[in-house]
Amino acid sequence: MPSYDELSKLFGSHPDLAIVRRFGPLAAQVILHMQAELLELEDDLEVLRDFELQHPNLSQHAKSWEKANETVDDGGRSLRKEIILKAEEKLTRYYEFLSRTAAVMRTGNPDSCDLDFLRRWLQNEKGGNNFLKLSANAEATAWDENQTGDLMALRKRSDRFAAWVANALLPFYHNCLGHRWQKRIDDDSLGPYYAYDDKKLVVLGNVLCTILSTVIPSSSIIVLYFVQSMLSRLLLIIAFSSLFSLIMGFVAQGRRYEIFAATIAFAAVQVVFVGGVTVGSSS
Repeated sequence: MPSYDELSKLFGSHPDLAIVRRFGPLAAQVILHMQAELLELEDDLEVLRDFELQHPNLSQHAKSWEKANETVDDGGRSLRKEIILKAEEKLTRYYEFLSRTAAVMRTGNPDSCDLDFLRRWLQNEKGGNNFLKLSANAEATAWDENQTGDLMALRKRSDRFAAWVANALLPFYHNCLGHRWQKRIDDDSLGPYYAYDDKKLVVLGNVLCTILSTVIPSSSIIVLYFVQSMLSRLLLIIAFSSLFSLIMGFVAQGRRYEIFAATIAFAAVQVVFVGGVTVGSSS
């Protein structure tokens, strides 16, 4: 009978499948509760300030911590000091929880191909065989459809093109040809499955980027050479520049300022070419 042992092995063997709950709504509940407690302490200080103004001996505690400490050392109480110390403790917990929550919230959502595989594996008789559904209640809802927006991947694909190929093209390829050519992995504990190397997808993106970096500038010059209408040429420049910027952003994964600068340079080259070449002339 499958158990968390097999699921842990699956996560360890294929980190892309390590998909867990982010618990965003629950974290928000905790933050709001901690914030409410701090707001109450802040309000207590405001009330205490008005009370201290009516008692000169207590107002010294707002001006000097030495006076507040002396009162405590003499067996008295300093409400201001008690509230500040309590606020310090709660603020420390509040800031620590906020920083950790912010780091978790920045973790990327899982790719659809990985999430679909994990859900199929959990249901497959030769995989997870619904061990959670049969053995637990709340635990079994972790990867349900209604929890999709609250899931995070511990290792998110950094290459956007590789992620797009894995999510959009790889399932189609596998159904048509991949299941015939790709070697199936038969694991006694995990069951049979197919695994594709993401490194090959990254290499594919690099090759495609190299080819496009040559084809787009060359094709734009050829097309502009044979187009006579100046208006058509200008529209083609806009089209080729837009295509170039999209490829820079998606395939080459350039930064915004890099895309902006490269697109301007590419458009400038086309404009210079249009200004210096006329169809039928020897220029």
